[in-house]
Amino acid sequence: MVFTHLVPRQRGIPGGRLIRQGPRRPPRCGSVEALQHHEMAVSELRRQFEELGENVTRLIGLLEESEDPFSIPYLRRGLAQVRENRLSGATFILGCFGGHETFSDLVIGRHFETSDPLKFRNLNARLDHLRTRTFESANAITSRRAW
Repeated sequence: MVFTHLVPRQRGIPGGRLIRQGPRRPPRCGSVEALQHHEMAVSELRRQFEELGENVTRLIGLLEESEDPFSIPYLRRGLAQVRENRLSGATFILGCFGGHETFSDLVIGRHFETSDPLKFRNLNARLDHLRTRTFESANAITSRRAW
């Protein structure tokens, strides 16, 4: 129980008393409050899918820039599902990250490693950043408690 406020003295009782207020009940089904809650959840989910789509699109662009096309077809398949706001798209993208020698371990632009080491480091720093953002946005969608 959460004690929220003190009520002034009543019927000759000295001092005041604390009013207990428990956790808030969920809105009743079909109520205006329930519809507003549902609309907020749907708009948040839509925003998460848009964010994931943007991250995957940037990731594909980076892979094209680095001339490492190996993961691009796989990411494009996942991106198509993400653009349709399907849970399977987020799950598909997360599948890139599991295990040894997967997308998590990818190093891009190896052909720049000796000829242009600065470009090599920059490409991989951008990859690490985008890879983390993509994982976090896909994980946020798939870890929702209710679908």
